[in-house]
Amino acid sequence: MNENYDTIQIPNGQSFKDIYFKNVTYFIKPPCGSEISINNMLEAPYINLSISPNCRTSFDASFYLAGRSSLICYPVYTSFKNNNTGFTKIDTILSQSGASGRVVKDLPYGSYTVTSMTRDGYLLHNMSNWTINSPAENPYSISISPYFGEYGNDGAIIFTINKSSGLFTRGTQIQLVSPGEYTYSEVVTGDLGLYNYYTVSRTTSTPSRYFYPGTYLFRVTDTCGSYELPVTVQEANVYRYNWNIEQQETCAGLKLTVTGSAIYNNSPVKLYTKILSGPSGYDGSVVPITSSLLLPTSGEYKIGVSGTPSDVFDFSKPLNQGLGNGVNVKSIIYGYKPLAIDVNHTQGWVCPGGADNDGNISAVAINGRITSPGNYTYKLAAVGNGINGPYLSVNTTGRFSTATSGGAYTLVKNQNYDIRVEDGCGAGVVQTIKVLDLGVTQIVTSDKQQYCEGDIIKLNTFNPFVPNVQYNWSGPDNFSSTQQSPTLPAKLSASGIYRVTITGLCSTPIMGELNVRVAPTVITCYSAVTDTSVNPYVYGLLGNWKQAKSYINYSARSGNNNDIRNDGVFTNYTPFWKWINGGLQLGDYLVAGGWVWTSESTLFNKKGFELENKDPLNRFNAGLYGYDNSLPIAVVQNSHYREAAFEGFEDYNFGSNECDIACTTARSFDFSSYKSQLDSIERHSGKYSLRVDAGKAAGMVVPVVSNDNNSFSFTTTTGTNSCTGNNALLRSIRLGTDALLPSFSPISGKDILISVWAKEAERCNCTGYMKNQIGIVVTQPSGATTVIAKPVGPIIDGWQRYEQVVNLPAAATKVSFSFEATGSTAVFFDDLRIHPYNAIMKSFVYNPVNLRLVAELDENNYATFYEYDDDGVLIRLKKETEKGIQTIQETRNALLKD
Repeated sequence: MNENYDTIQIPNGQSFKDIYFKNVTYFIKPPCGSEISINNMLEAPYINLSISPNCRTSFDASFYLAGRSSLICYPVYTSFKNNNTGFTKIDTILSQSGASGRVVKDLPYGSYTVTSMTRDGYLLHNMSNWTINSPAENPYSISISPYFGEYGNDGAIIFTINKSSGLFTRGTQIQLVSPGEYTYSEVVTGDLGLYNYYTVSRTTSTPSRYFYPGTYLFRVTDTCGSYELPVTVQEANVYRYNWNIEQQETCAGLKLTVTGSAIYNNSPVKLYTKILSGPSGYDGSVVPITSSLLLPTSGEYKIGVSGTPSDVFDFSKPLNQGLGNGVNVKSIIYGYKPLAIDVNHTQGWVCPGGADNDGNISAVAINGRITSPGNYTYKLAAVGNGINGPYLSVNTTGRFSTATSGGAYTLVKNQNYDIRVEDGCGAGVVQTIKVLDLGVTQIVTSDKQQYCEGDIIKLNTFNPFVPNVQYNWSGPDNFSSTQQSPTLPAKLSASGIYRVTITGLCSTPIMGELNVRVAPTVITCYSAVTDTSVNPYVYGLLGNWKQAKSYINYSARSGNNNDIRNDGVFTNYTPFWKWINGGLQLGDYLVAGGWVWTSESTLFNKKGFELENKDPLNRFNAGLYGYDNSLPIAVVQNSHYREAAFEGFEDYNFGSNECDIACTTARSFDFSSYKSQLDSIERHSGKYSLRVDAGKAAGMVVPVVSNDNNSFSFTTTTGTNSCTGNNALLRSIRLGTDALLPSFSPISGKDILISVWAKEAERCNCTGYMKNQIGIVVTQPSGATTVIAKPVGPIIDGWQRYEQVVNLPAAATKVSFSFEATGSTAVFFDDLRIHPYNAIMKSFVYNPVNLRLVAELDENNYATFYEYDDDGVLIRLKKETEKGIQTIQETRNALLKD
């Protein structure tokens, strides 16, 4: 035998098949030592089979030669025979170089006899019933589990999409269809390998966020088709944490005790806690909540909880590019405050009529480090001896008096004394206190010398922090109070003398008084247009020329021979303008001359934008503007300007701050009185909605008019100039309120349509909301009629659309709209629109900061949402439908560097 290889000759008449499973004995004689024998069985080669489905139509069979593929008599013939049809495919392996990676494509699903035989007749594989069934109609399934829930991730869920027919293929797209508040779209790349499952743990939007309980619909799209995967995540499927921190100051620092509980799968989970971050020096160990945490130094700390002793993660900040809800983390700002004496509650006094040496002192300590509540030590000394003594008296109450001293000391009025206070950890501080004569001291004060109407009056009186002291206040407008420091609104009737009687401090009542003055606030809203006299050119009433009518010429033209050079000339053209009596004028000849008007503008706003026009059929169209009259928020066909209203509650904070908040410019449809109820957490579109708290209502009343008249008149006042021959002179021009733009006021005798979106704060597993009410009350001289709006369509991402047709009789004088929360939780309303029943409205919502269009609501009040990246480029288009919010277009752009 040589150094590397040796050859064993097969006997004549035999082949490789005859040596399989035979033992070969090797005899090895080393240079030193005895001969060694080694037995080795020559195992037979074999075939490994696997499949790859081609959707539900066919499959590819893959196989390779395994084992001792070098001990084969090639070629190898492998056949796949369908037991039902007899269809057969044969693959031939000519040599060892082709022994791996063999694929037989497009075999129909069914039962096969698979035979593989070498040239010398050895049967490598023989399976008579190799059955391959067609994959399921939907090969994908979805399962859920908590996502790091045991480490503190409150409410988060992870989805696992499983494939029963094999591995995920490259290019498979996984998309979240609903709900619209989450965005997820991913394509399988296989960069980290391909598996028969795929996990979805956070959204693909920026910033990324986790998924929480709710109903989801995923769509998986591969080369075989698209598959829908609905799944509902319930509260029992996730970890939920509910906990608090109790604080106690100690000599070593701030002691924290965590209380609370966690729950998963409807079962309690043991809680653990640790300090996640803070100034150096803290112990970051994980401990059960039965143990306490210690904050040794001042600073900001983060405390977290989890359901495992392994660790506690911080889910209040970005973690693995995802955002948690932060429930498992609380911030504690430990600001150690040095020991001090509360000078607002520390007093020295002699009662009115008392002896000069019958004084009292009441001292109150605050802050410092105490081992139990109120554990301070107070020491009384003569002025200057407070630091080292000698001390006249020591106690833990802070109260000293001549009467209780037993003759050890006396407290004399108008004299100073030192009080030293010490906390439970040995720190001390000294405060000098003067003993006042309450018979001459002003004991009643206020925070201001004079108040404006609408301010808050804050009264205060002598407060020695002694128990059982009673205060009885009296004052103008039947004011009374028993508080030591009462407050009341400043109004004109609140001006006058306020008196207080203090009992329980001295043997006789202590009296004090204070004169409070309230100045009236005068608000006058001045209208330059409707004032006694106006210059119409200064305020843009005259001198601003706008298009009034548009005309088009319909008279006959010459030619019908397709001679484009000469055909098309007016055969009987009449000029639009005609020179008459020395000037350009329009005459009655226009219609005869082929001129027909097509549109007439009737209203403009103060920025020059057209608000209303009409066509020759007397059909009106209107445009509503918002965002300081700079952007169109709605366009309405077949409606007067005054008949249409849209409110998205978006632009109430738009624009620069106005100094005159009492006389702000009125809106056509105004919810300014509910500005404090605008909510930025829940909204159907844009950034805001109207929040109506439980048991309350919001609404408005608008007038109903009998007709719409856009004309206005003015009156002039003239005088006589006697200096120039008694010529008439213009003294003034006066306008009425009909010169102003009309506010929202529908026209009687018509039907109006009201549409609005509503959402209840309480989660509702139902088809319609029941804890809110939208009422419309139509008032006429004979009485009032109430109509309750009905919900239309399903709940979409928590919002349900209400729509109602309301008839306005000819005698109607006003109509009111009321939005009520009739249950125990708040209700949110958004995207309110009102217009004539025969009108069509399209409305728009913008970002109030960059003024990009973020939503467009169609004639049915369903929204199309526009989403942008940080550069302001449109990246996603979503459409609101009865089946949910659907992503209909998504675009990504990038610039590649050279």
